[in-house]
Amino acid sequence: MAKNVTGSDPLSLWERHEELKLAGVKRTVLLEEVITRYENLSLKHAELVREHDVQRTYTAAAHAREQGLTDNVKRLQYILNRDPFVLVLIDGDGMIFNESFLRDGEKGGRQAALILKDEVKKWFDRNIPDPPKDYKIVTRIYANVKGLADACVRAGLIDQASTFHDFTQGFTRGGSLFDWVDVGSGKDRADMKIIDNLKLHLYDYHCHQVLFGCSHDNGFARMLEAYMDDPEALARITLLEGVPFEKELADLPFKTTRFPGLFRGNKINTTPPDILTGQRGRQPSQLSATSGPFTPRIDTPASFISTPELGDSMARHLGLPPLNTSRRTDSSASSSLVSPTDSVNNLTLQDSWAAKAKRAANLPPPEPAPRPVQGPADIVRRNRRGQRIDSFIEYESDAFNVVKKLKLCNQHYLMPD
Repeated sequence: MAKNVTGSDPLSLWERHEELKLAGVKRTVLLEEVITRYENLSLKHAELVREHDVQRTYTAAAHAREQGLTDNVKRLQYILNRDPFVLVLIDGDGMIFNESFLRDGEKGGRQAALILKDEVKKWFDRNIPDPPKDYKIVTRIYANVKGLADACVRAGLIDQASTFHDFTQGFTRGGSLFDWVDVGSGKDRADMKIIDNLKLHLYDYHCHQVLFGCSHDNGFARMLEAYMDDPEALARITLLEGVPFEKELADLPFKTTRFPGLFRGNKINTTPPDILTGQRGRQPSQLSATSGPFTPRIDTPASFISTPELGDSMARHLGLPPLNTSRRTDSSASSSLVSPTDSVNNLTLQDSWAAKAKRAANLPPPEPAPRPVQGPADIVRRNRRGQRIDSFIEYESDAFNVVKKLKLCNQHYLMPD
Protein backbone atom coordinates (compact mmCIF):
# COMPACT_ATOMS: atom_id res chain seq x y z
CA MET A 1 0.00 0.00 0.00
CA ALA A 2 1.43 3.32 -1.07
CA LYS A 3 2.27 6.00 1.58
CA ASN A 4 0.50 9.43 1.47
CA VAL A 5 3.29 11.82 0.83
CA THR A 6 1.21 14.89 0.18
CA GLY A 7 0.28 15.51 3.86
CA SER A 8 -0.22 14.07 7.20
CA ASP A 9 -3.10 12.22 8.45
CA PRO A 10 -6.02 14.61 8.86
CA LEU A 11 -6.65 13.23 12.30
CA SER A 12 -3.15 14.11 13.41
CA LEU A 13 -3.51 17.55 11.97
CA TRP A 14 -6.61 18.13 14.03
CA GLU A 15 -4.80 16.88 17.07
CA ARG A 16 -1.94 19.18 16.44
CA HIS A 17 -4.39 22.00 15.85
CA GLU A 18 -6.07 21.28 19.15
CA GLU A 19 -2.73 21.22 20.86
CA LEU A 20 -1.89 24.60 19.38
CA LYS A 21 -5.25 25.98 20.45
CA LEU A 22 -4.69 24.69 23.99
CA ALA A 23 -1.25 26.22 24.01
CA GLY A 24 -2.76 29.52 22.84
CA VAL A 25 -5.30 29.38 25.59
CA LYS A 26 -2.58 28.77 28.17
CA ARG A 27 -0.57 31.63 26.68
CA THR A 28 -3.59 33.88 26.81
CA VAL A 29 -4.30 32.93 30.40
CA LEU A 30 -0.65 33.52 31.26
CA LEU A 31 -0.63 36.90 29.59
CA GLU A 32 -3.84 37.90 31.33
CA GLU A 33 -2.40 36.83 34.68
CA VAL A 34 0.79 38.76 34.04
CA ILE A 35 -1.15 41.85 33.03
CA THR A 36 -3.41 41.57 36.09
CA ARG A 37 -0.47 41.26 38.41
CA TYR A 38 1.23 44.17 36.72
CA GLU A 39 -1.84 46.28 37.24
CA ASN A 40 -1.91 45.37 40.93
CA LEU A 41 1.77 46.10 41.31
CA SER A 42 1.36 49.40 39.50
CA LEU A 43 -1.45 50.41 41.87
CA LYS A 44 0.64 49.44 44.91
CA HIS A 45 3.62 51.24 43.53
CA ALA A 46 1.64 54.36 42.95
CA GLU A 47 0.27 54.17 46.52
CA LEU A 48 3.72 53.64 47.94
CA VAL A 49 5.03 56.55 45.94
CA ARG A 50 2.30 58.78 47.33
CA GLU A 51 3.01 57.57 50.87
CA HIS A 52 6.69 58.12 50.35
CA ASP A 53 6.11 61.64 49.13
CA VAL A 54 3.93 62.37 52.14
CA GLN A 55 6.46 60.80 54.49
CA ARG A 56 9.24 62.73 52.89
CA THR A 57 7.28 65.92 53.39
CA TYR A 58 6.62 65.02 57.02
CA THR A 59 10.25 64.09 57.51
CA ALA A 60 11.43 67.38 56.12
CA ALA A 61 8.96 69.26 58.32
CA ALA A 62 9.94 67.20 61.36
CA HIS A 63 13.60 67.81 60.71
CA ALA A 64 13.00 71.53 60.44
CA ARG A 65 10.90 71.48 63.62
CA GLU A 66 13.57 69.45 65.43
CA GLN A 67 16.21 71.88 64.35
CA GLY A 68 14.08 74.74 65.57
CA LEU A 69 13.48 73.04 68.91
CA THR A 70 17.15 72.28 69.27
CA ASP A 71 18.02 75.91 68.66
CA ASN A 72 15.31 76.96 71.09
CA VAL A 73 16.64 74.62 73.78
CA LYS A 74 20.13 75.98 73.30
CA ARG A 75 18.83 79.52 73.56
CA LEU A 76 16.79 78.74 76.67
CA GLN A 77 19.73 76.91 78.21
CA TYR A 78 21.88 79.94 77.59
CA ILE A 79 19.27 82.20 79.17
CA LEU A 80 18.88 79.90 82.19
CA ASN A 81 22.60 79.62 82.73
CA ARG A 82 23.08 83.36 82.43
CA ASP A 83 23.43 85.48 85.60
CA PRO A 84 23.50 82.73 88.26
CA PHE A 85 23.42 83.99 91.85
CA VAL A 86 23.41 83.00 95.50
CA LEU A 87 20.78 84.66 97.68
CA VAL A 88 21.60 85.65 101.29
CA LEU A 89 18.48 86.50 103.32
CA ILE A 90 19.10 87.80 106.86
CA ASP A 91 16.73 88.88 109.59
CA GLY A 92 18.72 91.89 110.80
CA ASP A 93 16.70 92.29 114.00
CA GLY A 94 18.34 89.17 115.43
CA MET A 95 21.40 88.46 113.25
CA ILE A 96 23.54 91.36 114.43
CA PHE A 97 27.07 92.02 113.21
CA ASN A 98 29.89 92.13 115.73
CA GLU A 99 30.31 95.44 117.52
CA SER A 100 33.76 95.85 116.01
CA PHE A 101 32.04 96.52 112.68
CA LEU A 102 29.19 98.57 114.16
CA ARG A 103 31.47 101.00 115.96
CA ASP A 104 33.32 101.88 112.75
CA GLY A 105 30.14 103.24 111.16
CA GLU A 106 30.22 103.40 107.37
CA LYS A 107 33.72 101.93 107.19
CA GLY A 108 32.64 98.98 109.32
CA GLY A 109 29.59 98.44 107.12
CA ARG A 110 31.73 98.27 103.99
CA GLN A 111 34.16 95.90 105.67
CA ALA A 112 31.32 93.66 106.90
CA ALA A 113 29.88 93.49 103.37
CA LEU A 114 33.22 92.52 101.85
CA ILE A 115 33.89 89.84 104.48
CA LEU A 116 30.37 88.41 104.06
CA LYS A 117 30.80 88.27 100.28
CA ASP A 118 34.16 86.52 100.61
CA GLU A 119 32.83 84.00 103.16
CA VAL A 120 29.81 83.15 101.00
CA LYS A 121 32.00 82.65 97.93
CA LYS A 122 34.39 80.32 99.74
CA TRP A 123 31.51 78.33 101.23
CA PHE A 124 29.69 78.02 97.88
CA ASP A 125 32.77 76.86 95.96
CA ARG A 126 33.54 74.31 98.65
CA ASN A 127 30.07 72.82 99.23
CA ILE A 128 28.13 73.06 95.94
CA PRO A 129 29.02 70.48 93.22
CA ASP A 130 29.81 71.94 89.78
CA PRO A 131 29.32 75.57 90.77
CA PRO A 132 28.56 77.92 87.85
CA LYS A 133 31.11 80.40 86.69
CA ASP A 134 30.81 84.11 87.34
CA TYR A 135 27.94 83.79 89.79
CA LYS A 136 26.76 86.78 91.80
CA ILE A 137 26.02 87.12 95.53
CA VAL A 138 22.78 88.93 96.34
CA THR A 139 22.28 89.97 99.98
CA ARG A 140 19.10 91.31 101.53
CA ILE A 141 18.96 92.31 105.21
CA TYR A 142 15.56 93.31 106.59
CA ALA A 143 15.33 95.11 109.95
CA ASN A 144 13.78 97.97 111.86
CA VAL A 145 16.81 100.25 111.62
CA LYS A 146 15.68 102.83 114.18
CA GLY A 147 14.63 100.25 116.75
CA LEU A 148 17.79 98.22 116.23
CA ALA A 149 19.98 101.32 116.49
CA ASP A 150 18.33 102.29 119.78
CA ALA A 151 18.76 98.74 121.09
CA CYS A 152 22.46 98.76 120.21
CA VAL A 153 22.87 102.08 122.03
CA ARG A 154 21.10 100.73 125.13
CA ALA A 155 23.25 97.61 124.99
CA GLY A 156 26.41 99.71 124.87
CA LEU A 157 27.54 98.38 121.47
CA ILE A 158 27.66 101.90 120.01
CA ASP A 159 27.60 105.38 121.49
CA GLN A 160 24.90 106.92 119.31
CA ALA A 161 22.19 105.76 116.90
CA SER A 162 23.67 107.68 113.96
CA THR A 163 26.67 105.33 114.03
CA PHE A 164 24.39 102.42 113.26
CA HIS A 165 22.71 104.33 110.42
CA ASP A 166 26.16 105.00 108.96
CA PHE A 167 26.94 101.29 109.28
CA THR A 168 23.84 100.29 107.28
CA GLN A 169 24.69 102.79 104.56
CA GLY A 170 28.24 101.50 104.40
CA PHE A 171 26.96 97.92 104.14
CA THR A 172 24.67 98.87 101.25
CA ARG A 173 27.55 100.59 99.49
CA GLY A 174 29.80 97.59 100.05
CA GLY A 175 28.34 95.78 97.02
CA SER A 176 26.08 96.59 94.10
CA LEU A 177 23.74 93.73 95.11
CA PHE A 178 23.94 94.31 98.88
CA ASP A 179 20.89 96.01 100.36
CA TRP A 180 19.89 96.83 103.93
CA VAL A 181 16.11 97.33 103.88
CA ASP A 182 14.50 99.37 106.66
CA VAL A 183 11.05 97.86 107.28
CA GLY A 184 10.13 100.33 110.04
CA SER A 185 8.45 99.50 113.32
CA GLY A 186 5.75 96.87 113.58
CA LYS A 187 5.35 93.24 114.50
CA ASP A 188 6.74 90.66 112.03
CA ARG A 189 7.26 93.16 109.21
CA ALA A 190 10.76 91.89 108.52
CA ASP A 191 9.63 88.26 108.88
CA MET A 192 6.93 88.56 106.23
CA LYS A 193 9.27 90.18 103.71
CA ILE A 194 11.94 87.54 104.30
CA ILE A 195 9.47 84.66 103.94
CA ASP A 196 7.99 86.04 100.70
CA ASN A 197 11.45 86.60 99.22
CA LEU A 198 12.44 83.04 100.11
CA LYS A 199 9.35 81.62 98.41
CA LEU A 200 9.93 83.80 95.35
CA HIS A 201 13.53 82.71 94.75
CA LEU A 202 13.53 79.15 96.10
CA TYR A 203 12.65 77.50 92.76
CA ASP A 204 14.21 80.17 90.57
CA TYR A 205 16.60 78.39 88.20
CA HIS A 206 19.03 81.32 88.38
CA CYS A 207 19.19 81.03 92.18
CA HIS A 208 21.53 78.16 93.01
CA GLN A 209 21.42 78.46 96.81
CA VAL A 210 19.63 80.39 99.57
CA LEU A 211 21.56 81.21 102.74
CA PHE A 212 18.91 81.96 105.37
CA GLY A 213 20.05 83.84 108.50
CA CYS A 214 17.35 83.18 111.10
CA SER A 215 18.96 81.18 113.92
CA HIS A 216 17.49 83.43 116.63
CA ASP A 217 13.78 83.09 115.74
CA ASN A 218 11.74 79.91 116.17
CA GLY A 219 8.94 81.59 114.21
CA PHE A 220 10.62 80.70 110.91
CA ALA A 221 10.41 76.99 111.77
CA ARG A 222 6.69 76.95 110.84
CA MET A 223 7.46 78.06 107.30
CA LEU A 224 10.51 75.83 106.85
CA GLU A 225 8.64 72.73 108.01
CA ALA A 226 6.57 72.89 104.80
CA TYR A 227 9.72 72.09 102.78
CA MET A 228 11.04 69.22 104.90
CA ASP A 229 9.84 66.56 102.41
CA ASP A 230 10.98 68.42 99.29
CA PRO A 231 14.44 67.15 98.19
CA GLU A 232 14.99 70.15 95.93
CA ALA A 233 14.22 72.60 98.73
CA LEU A 234 16.46 70.70 101.13
CA ALA A 235 19.30 70.97 98.62
CA ARG A 236 18.72 74.68 97.96
CA ILE A 237 18.28 76.06 101.51
CA THR A 238 21.13 76.43 104.00
CA LEU A 239 20.51 77.93 107.44
CA LEU A 240 23.05 80.55 108.51
CA GLU A 241 23.90 80.66 112.22
CA GLY A 242 24.54 83.78 114.27
CA VAL A 243 23.39 83.12 117.81
CA PRO A 244 22.94 79.38 118.52
CA PHE A 245 19.97 77.87 116.73
CA GLU A 246 16.72 77.81 118.65
CA LYS A 247 15.52 74.28 119.44
CA GLU A 248 12.87 74.01 116.74
CA LEU A 249 15.26 75.28 114.07
CA ALA A 250 18.03 72.93 115.20
CA ASP A 251 15.71 69.94 114.71
CA LEU A 252 15.05 70.74 111.02
CA PRO A 253 16.88 68.61 108.38
CA PHE A 254 18.37 71.58 106.49
CA LYS A 255 22.09 72.15 106.02
CA THR A 256 23.68 74.73 108.34
CA THR A 257 26.78 76.90 108.29
CA ARG A 258 28.27 79.83 110.19
CA PHE A 259 30.83 82.55 109.51
CA PRO A 260 32.91 83.01 112.70
CA GLY A 261 33.76 86.56 113.66
CA LEU A 262 31.15 88.17 111.43
CA PHE A 263 27.96 87.93 113.49
CA ARG A 264 27.46 88.06 117.24
CA GLY A 265 27.29 84.67 118.92
CA ASN A 266 24.92 85.86 121.67
CA LYS A 267 21.89 88.09 121.90
CA ILE A 268 22.40 91.71 122.93
CA ASN A 269 21.47 92.74 126.46
CA THR A 270 19.47 95.97 126.46
CA THR A 271 19.11 96.11 130.26
CA PRO A 272 20.39 99.54 131.43
CA PRO A 273 23.69 99.37 133.34
CA ASP A 274 23.58 99.52 137.13
CA ILE A 275 24.23 103.11 138.17
CA LEU A 276 26.31 101.97 141.12
CA THR A 277 28.40 99.18 139.58
CA GLY A 278 28.19 100.00 135.86
CA GLN A 279 27.37 96.33 135.12
CA ARG A 280 24.39 95.04 133.12
CA GLY A 281 21.87 92.43 134.10
CA ARG A 282 21.04 91.00 137.51
CA GLN A 283 24.03 90.92 139.85
CA PRO A 284 24.71 87.87 142.05
CA SER A 285 23.86 88.25 145.71
CA GLN A 286 26.75 88.76 148.13
CA LEU A 287 24.82 87.79 151.26
CA SER A 288 26.42 85.11 153.39
CA ALA A 289 24.62 82.19 154.96
CA THR A 290 24.67 84.01 158.31
CA SER A 291 23.26 87.25 157.00
CA GLY A 292 19.97 88.45 158.30
CA PRO A 293 17.01 88.57 155.96
CA PHE A 294 17.24 92.36 155.69
CA THR A 295 21.03 92.81 155.77
CA PRO A 296 22.12 94.46 152.48
CA ARG A 297 25.45 94.32 150.70
CA ILE A 298 28.05 96.94 151.54
CA ASP A 299 27.59 98.56 148.11
CA THR A 300 23.83 98.95 148.39
CA PRO A 301 22.24 102.23 147.31
CA ALA A 302 21.67 103.23 150.94
CA SER A 303 25.35 102.99 151.79
CA PHE A 304 26.71 104.16 148.46
CA ILE A 305 24.92 107.48 148.43
CA SER A 306 25.52 108.21 152.09
CA THR A 307 27.69 111.20 151.13
CA PRO A 308 26.08 114.42 149.90
CA GLU A 309 28.27 114.65 146.84
CA LEU A 310 27.37 111.19 145.52
CA GLY A 311 23.72 111.60 146.44
CA ASP A 312 23.42 114.89 144.60
CA SER A 313 25.34 113.45 141.63
CA MET A 314 22.93 110.55 141.26
CA ALA A 315 19.96 112.87 141.67
CA ARG A 316 21.25 115.07 138.87
CA HIS A 317 21.78 111.95 136.71
CA LEU A 318 18.15 110.96 137.25
CA GLY A 319 16.85 114.47 136.62
CA LEU A 320 15.55 114.72 140.22
CA PRO A 321 16.04 117.42 142.86
CA PRO A 322 19.08 117.01 145.17
CA LEU A 323 18.69 114.33 147.82
CA ASN A 324 18.42 115.29 151.49
CA THR A 325 21.62 113.74 152.76
CA SER A 326 22.23 116.13 155.63
CA ARG A 327 21.09 113.62 158.18
CA ARG A 328 23.86 111.24 157.11
CA THR A 329 26.63 113.86 156.91
CA ASP A 330 27.71 113.46 160.51
CA SER A 331 27.99 109.70 160.29
CA SER A 332 29.90 109.96 157.00
CA ALA A 333 32.36 112.45 158.43
CA SER A 334 32.89 110.44 161.57
CA SER A 335 33.45 107.25 159.61
CA SER A 336 36.60 108.74 158.10
CA LEU A 337 38.20 108.82 161.56
CA VAL A 338 38.00 105.09 162.16
CA SER A 339 39.48 102.07 160.50
CA PRO A 340 37.87 100.61 157.32
CA THR A 341 36.66 97.57 159.25
CA ASP A 342 35.04 99.69 161.94
CA SER A 343 33.44 101.93 159.34
CA VAL A 344 31.98 98.96 157.53
CA ASN A 345 30.64 97.47 160.77
CA ASN A 346 29.31 100.84 161.89
CA LEU A 347 27.60 101.35 158.53
CA THR A 348 26.16 97.86 158.54
CA LEU A 349 24.89 98.09 162.11
CA GLN A 350 23.78 101.71 162.32
CA ASP A 351 23.00 102.88 158.80
CA SER A 352 21.78 99.68 157.14
CA TRP A 353 18.28 99.18 155.82
CA ALA A 354 17.56 96.65 158.56
CA ALA A 355 18.60 99.10 161.27
CA LYS A 356 16.49 101.86 159.77
CA ALA A 357 13.51 99.54 159.47
CA LYS A 358 14.00 98.31 163.03
CA ARG A 359 14.19 101.82 164.46
CA ALA A 360 11.15 102.87 162.46
CA ALA A 361 9.22 99.85 163.70
CA ASN A 362 10.08 100.66 167.35
CA LEU A 363 9.00 104.29 167.14
CA PRO A 364 5.68 105.12 168.82
CA PRO A 365 2.95 105.85 166.36
CA PRO A 366 2.64 109.59 165.72
CA GLU A 367 -0.39 111.36 167.11
CA PRO A 368 -3.00 111.68 164.44
CA ALA A 369 -3.39 115.20 163.17
CA PRO A 370 -6.84 116.69 163.34
CA ARG A 371 -8.69 115.83 160.18
CA PRO A 372 -10.36 118.70 158.41
CA VAL A 373 -14.03 118.48 157.65
CA GLN A 374 -14.30 117.01 154.23
CA GLY A 375 -16.38 118.84 151.73
CA PRO A 376 -17.66 117.33 148.50
CA ALA A 377 -14.28 117.92 146.85
CA ASP A 378 -12.40 116.15 149.69
CA ILE A 379 -14.33 112.89 149.52
CA VAL A 380 -12.01 109.90 148.89
CA ARG A 381 -13.15 108.08 145.80
CA ARG A 382 -13.63 104.34 146.17
CA ASN A 383 -14.75 101.54 143.88
CA ARG A 384 -17.59 99.16 144.57
CA ARG A 385 -15.25 96.91 146.56
CA GLY A 386 -14.38 99.75 148.92
CA GLN A 387 -10.86 100.15 147.52
CA ARG A 388 -9.43 103.64 147.22
CA ILE A 389 -9.06 105.07 143.70
CA ASP A 390 -6.07 107.40 143.40
CA SER A 391 -6.05 110.23 140.89
CA PHE A 392 -3.55 110.20 138.01
CA ILE A 393 -0.10 111.58 138.86
CA GLU A 394 2.15 113.07 136.20
CA TYR A 395 5.77 111.93 136.34
CA GLU A 396 8.79 111.38 134.10
CA SER A 397 8.67 107.76 133.00
CA ASP A 398 12.41 107.51 132.27
CA ALA A 399 13.38 108.74 135.73
CA PHE A 400 10.75 106.48 137.31
CA ASN A 401 12.08 103.40 135.51
CA VAL A 402 15.66 104.12 136.55
CA VAL A 403 14.72 104.65 140.20
CA LYS A 404 12.44 101.60 140.21
CA LYS A 405 15.26 99.34 139.05
CA LEU A 406 17.41 100.48 141.97
CA LYS A 407 15.01 98.60 144.30
CA LEU A 408 15.44 101.16 147.08
CA CYS A 409 14.13 100.39 150.56
CA ASN A 410 10.76 102.01 151.29
CA GLN A 411 11.33 101.88 155.07
CA HIS A 412 14.66 103.67 154.71
CA TYR A 413 13.60 106.45 152.35
CA LEU A 414 9.94 107.00 153.18
CA MET A 415 9.74 106.54 156.95
CA PRO A 416 11.02 109.34 159.27
CA ASP A 417 14.14 108.80 161.39
